[in-house]
Amino acid sequence: MRTTQKATVSGRELTFSNLDKILWPHDGYTKGDLIAYYVSVAKWLLPHLKDRPLTLQRYPDGIAGQSFFEKQAPRFTPDWIKTIGVSADQGSRKIAYILCNDEATLAWCANLAAIVLHVWYSHRPTVEYPDYALFDLDPGEGCPVKTLAKVALEFADMLSEIGLKPLVKTTGGSGLHLVVPVAPKYSYDAIKQFAEIAARRVARELPKLTTLKVRFYWTGCRSGAGKRSFRLLVSGRARGRRFR
Repeated sequence: MRTTQKATVSGRELTFSNLDKILWPHDGYTKGDLIAYYVSVAKWLLPHLKDRPLTLQRYPDGIAGQSFFEKQAPRFTPDWIKTIGVSADQGSRKIAYILCNDEATLAWCANLAAIVLHVWYSHRPTVEYPDYALFDLDPGEGCPVKTLAKVALEFADMLSEIGLKPLVKTTGGSGLHLVVPVAPKYSYDAIKQFAEIAARRVARELPKLTTLKVRFYWTGCRSGAGKRSFRLLVSGRARGRRFR
């Protein structure tokens, strides 16, 4: 049976539903816990979401169930939630993406069981020009954290040599991300070309530790959902090993 509860968040009256619904079966955390968590970290999270087209990854049946991506703002989105109409890919129809610019919008998204929030690499008003590039460093079979960190730091040093200021961060899994801030004046295609050159260089400089996926997967960072970076696999085994 669907239950609802009204609450005021940052001056906006919201209607939350099924707050007792279990989203994390193993730990017993509920949708209400998710909303409360996002509200509690809004001060730190919102600067990373502000003015960036947002794709929701929703888990209506919890993390053990199927999730789905939602780019288009739902028809029932309140009028006070800001959106931006842009194309996910060149030439495609425009999609009204949510802009999560305030605490009330964040809470509203959490009420949709949007556990994961995917934002573009660009923001309004320079939405066609990314302000950072991202490299995904994944550990191969048998790769220790020490080796992964060594590659990440050496990769960062290579980028620093050309005047960039890369940042190493952990991911939701076992890998590391190398985030490289760039001026928002280069197209997605230009950043893609730069990323490929940089990834190939580190693979050439560290051939015993790294390998590039035979097939790159870069969606121009535009979609926000799914992988949006060049993947560099870090090996824990001998040179020449292939990864799938």
